[in-house]
Amino acid sequence: MSLRPRPARWFELLVSRGSAVRAATCLAASGVVEVEAVVDGPAHGDALERGVARFRDLARRHGRYWPVVAATPPSLTRSPRHAMAAALRRLDRWARQGEARIRTVQGLEAERDRLRRWQELLPSLASAGVDVAALLSSGPAPGAGSPPARSPAGGRRPGRIAPRSSLRRPTVRPEGEAVRSRARFPSLRSPVADRPLAMETIILPEAAAPGSPPRPLLALRLPLADGRVAVVVVGPAAMVAREVARLVELRGRHLTRPAWLTGADPVGRLAARLAQVEQEIERGYVALFTLAEALHLAEAITDLRAVAWFVERVGPVAGTPLFARITGWTPDSAAMVRAVEWEGIAALLALPAPPPGVRPPSLLVNRPWVRPFELFARALGTPGEGEVDPSPMLAVVVPLLFGYMFGDVGHGVVLAVAGSLLWRRGPVWRLLAVGGVAAAGFGLLFGSLFCREGVIPPLWIHPLDQPITLLSVPVAGAVVLLAGGLLLAGVEAAWVGEGGRWLREEAGLLLLYLGLAGGLLFRPLFGLAVAAVVYHLAAALFGGRWSAPAPALARLVEEAQRLLVNTVSFARVGAFALAHAGLASAVATLAHAAGPASPLIWIAGNLLVIGLEGLVVSIQTTRLVLFELFARFLRGEGRPFRPLAPPLSQGAS
Repeated sequence: MSLRPRPARWFELLVSRGSAVRAATCLAASGVVEVEAVVDGPAHGDALERGVARFRDLARRHGRYWPVVAATPPSLTRSPRHAMAAALRRLDRWARQGEARIRTVQGLEAERDRLRRWQELLPSLASAGVDVAALLSSGPAPGAGSPPARSPAGGRRPGRIAPRSSLRRPTVRPEGEAVRSRARFPSLRSPVADRPLAMETIILPEAAAPGSPPRPLLALRLPLADGRVAVVVVGPAAMVAREVARLVELRGRHLTRPAWLTGADPVGRLAARLAQVEQEIERGYVALFTLAEALHLAEAITDLRAVAWFVERVGPVAGTPLFARITGWTPDSAAMVRAVEWEGIAALLALPAPPPGVRPPSLLVNRPWVRPFELFARALGTPGEGEVDPSPMLAVVVPLLFGYMFGDVGHGVVLAVAGSLLWRRGPVWRLLAVGGVAAAGFGLLFGSLFCREGVIPPLWIHPLDQPITLLSVPVAGAVVLLAGGLLLAGVEAAWVGEGGRWLREEAGLLLLYLGLAGGLLFRPLFGLAVAAVVYHLAAALFGGRWSAPAPALARLVEEAQRLLVNTVSFARVGAFALAHAGLASAVATLAHAAGPASPLIWIAGNLLVIGLEGLVVSIQTTRLVLFELFARFLRGEGRPFRPLAPPLSQGAS
């Protein structure tokens, strides 16, 4: 464990071209490698770049018709260029031989989607009171999809206009029952005797506002299961065509009607045709998968995904026609060696000085029990090599702040148990467990157990009995924390060779702050504050940084004022401790006055306090750490270590 982050080490790994992908994969699986290529140009060559682009294009067009490839680590034994060329030849051959079948399957899938829409619409039309058979017989229907083997009983030939006598009004419901269809579709009869009727359906997003159609058009809106809306328009054919064009401009999709969808049982005919389409689609996929198995397409896809990951994630790799050189950063070179040796890859590892112009990532070196507290520092950025890692200090400060504001033995135990059960879910839950233990400890100091005082004797004070003491202790602790932050800034300056500058510009502020804060308890310490002002002005006068002591004095006063405001801000720790005690007292009073409902009120009140105070105290602890403490020394100028992700975590890549 160290307060100073350390930089990662630069590595160079030399392997044969045929082992380059395997070596990169095992390094990524170890989690101790961040690849950074330092070459003059893309050493992969244009052939690999074009091959990856070709693979991505084929995957976009035909990927859904490829066989499912098991997620196994790549085991390439050839150079990436040769492996990609051979795999692409297999894909191209499969695409040529299966092109006709793919087009057939795509057409069948489009028809299946259209039939499913109609299968959803027809019951909705019937429930709206519309004569579905008469509606489907109105107007010419486009020849969408193959008709069944025989004509439906009682149906009419596609493309003919149904006579008006067959277009009946919807059934009139009894009085008092909502009749939606009669208001929207009063009749399917054309207002002009010689003008043919047409019916079209448009699928619109729910947010679209199609408005009312012009007369004499009739429109019915039907909600769909996916949140969209189907608009059925009936009227003269020419006007319906114009209305369809208008709705398509509103991001609508025209749902064409199969020509054979007429007759007395459209729902049954839909189900029969849909089952037939499903069988044909399944046969198409079986034929495509059989062809893929004959061409060993799964192996080709595995190789292509591995090479694509290598080109896109590892980046350009320098080397010779026989060897490849993988470069980057690592925090553990021994783990690299073990990973490569485990795969039996012949390689040569070197750890030279990094090339000029590259920036190493910063590594936080902490023990396991401190690592959850790295979350606070990473919220502002990764500490650089010349900055202090505050995580070890926060491992003490954060539980103290949280426990002081949430002092209750029972509540702390609940939080600790919840955090322990969710320990593996992330650092937030680990912090909750530690904070719960601290809250239980302060509950013993305050004598509070599930919002009740008197059950256990306090080891220190009751918060409501001595509020001034409760508020004063956090302020005194703030002086120690903020002074420590100023001192850590001096340590950082010494690390980067600016210790003299810190002594001239910042040391006087630290002495002034300690003098003012200490003088409140011991008056002679005010003399230290006066001496600090004199020292600061003298350093400004003789240091040569400022032209006159006046700007230095102004800056000193401004910074001292900010420090005092930050110090007072820590009084909120005591204020929230008082608030917690007040809520606990209110819960205890309500439970005592509730009579038989006392246990219920007591349980509900404790749950409310745990939830509300847990959220508020967590926010206040984070705020004090980030904005009051870190402002003195943490800048977050480092670069985080980003390990290379293995290909299996990249999905299809």
